[in-house]
Amino acid sequence: MTKTQKMADAHVTPLLLGLGPRTEHLSGSLDAGAFTQLDIAALAMHGCDRLKINSTVELGRNAEHDIRFMHLLRQSASHGITVSWQADGLPDCPPSYLHHLPPPHSTLSADTQSMVDQWRDEYTYGLCYYRQGPGFWQIRDGRSAGRRGRFTAVGEKVIQTLAQLTQPADAMHLPELATDMLQSLHNAGLTAQIGPWVLLLPYRLRRWPIPAYGI
Repeated sequence: MTKTQKMADAHVTPLLLGLGPRTEHLSGSLDAGAFTQLDIAALAMHGCDRLKINSTVELGRNAEHDIRFMHLLRQSASHGITVSWQADGLPDCPPSYLHHLPPPHSTLSADTQSMVDQWRDEYTYGLCYYRQGPGFWQIRDGRSAGRRGRFTAVGEKVIQTLAQLTQPADAMHLPELATDMLQSLHNAGLTAQIGPWVLLLPYRLRRWPIPAYGI
């Protein structure tokens, strides 16, 4: 190797090292409190593009835990953060409701293997999202052929209610308008409800996929 080549490598290598993904690791107890404290928006703002969950995520055992974990996946998809995680069980909701969220790389539960495989096969970015404009929301759902559609919401109170439902909520403590809307949203497959806990499933689309016709 010539002196010139060595000098070139010395300058190029640090630049190449800076091009890799920034990975954040989530370790320790994976209870509902851990998911509540994790600020996905802040991670994205600081350059994180991959979240690795080191412990197996146990699902189907605690309603609040499952809803808060689904919120973590939902926010990660919204901010373009890849999530690497392993499941043990699935939340107590129709599996197809989850196909727009980052799937697990594997599962420890033999009885959920086929559902996880289908989730991985059908997942793609932009399957179920909302976009927000002045005075309206538009939700696009493409998770399954039988439920494809666009839904438009208008009105300040309606939009405020939808925004409230983007966070995990105890249905017992929601205002009357939110309670009235929940049944319609649930019938359209746009919310997950486990026990008293509810969450609006479409995530906010912050970047346009390529190719754009994919959504």
